[in-house]
Amino acid sequence: MKRVAKFLAWMAGTIALLLIVTLVVLMNVDWNRAKPWVEARASAGLRRPLEIRGDLRVTWEREGIFPHPFVTASDVHIGPAPNCCPSSPIA
Repeated sequence: MKRVAKFLAWMAGTIALLLIVTLVVLMNVDWNRAKPWVEARASAGLRRPLEIRGDLRVTWEREGIFPHPFVTASDVHIGPAPNCCPSSPIA
């Protein structure tokens, strides 16, 4: 029985260490490097050109039991939809 308890203690310690390392890495990532990917995905989803000129930040907040990420982008510009506005007015 000692072997099983020792094995479970090692597994719990390893999982806890991995979670802590993952959180430290995610908290120290420069999220502005992901701007081109976020812009491309958002532009495709909106079907409009989108540009993030400010900072892209990810913060971890807790609502309830588990923390989850909040993504914040500043100075976001969304362009017009394609073929929405003709160059000459219709009369």
